[in-house]
Amino acid sequence: MKNMQTRKEMKQVDWINLAEKLDAESHAKWQEKEDSFTRCDTDGFLTQQVSEMSSAVASSNASICRKFGKTYFMGLYLNNKRVKAKQIETKCQYSGSWKTLWLLHDDEQSRFGNKKFLPCNHGNGRSRILNQFNLKECDEIDDAWATFSKGYCPSPSIIRVSDEWGTDATRIQQDPKHFD
Repeated sequence: MKNMQTRKEMKQVDWINLAEKLDAESHAKWQEKEDSFTRCDTDGFLTQQVSEMSSAVASSNASICRKFGKTYFMGLYLNNKRVKAKQIETKCQYSGSWKTLWLLHDDEQSRFGNKKFLPCNHGNGRSRILNQFNLKECDEIDDAWATFSKGYCPSPSIIRVSDEWGTDATRIQQDPKHFD
């Protein structure tokens, strides 16, 4: 993609052209995977996995380009004001499973009992702790880009590319299906 700094200068036609280029790249990477499998069956599994993952990243970025560089995220809100917080993944030391938490920016911690972490409820609205602070998880739209995930994961990670804390995001007031 063009330098991430030039995103705001891109016009709709630029996003559509980039989406078409990324679609072609995704198709080419998928074809590389298929060709590798045909040539050597499962002996080229690493090449096949990398090609498949590259295809998925390009395809996800093409989808983001069709939305003019934006996609959905979850944001943490106090009334209608965005709280400076981001979702992080952490591994439970007891069960070994991965869990999503809200990491509060240093500026926000004193407002919420000097807590650094809050539970992530994935928009369900049932978190006793979030409800205690009158916090809501809401859908929002923000600048995004797809990258390779950590470790082996066939699906790409979608990351915010403007402000990692989500302060530039736009809250979705209505049904998010209207964005698609």
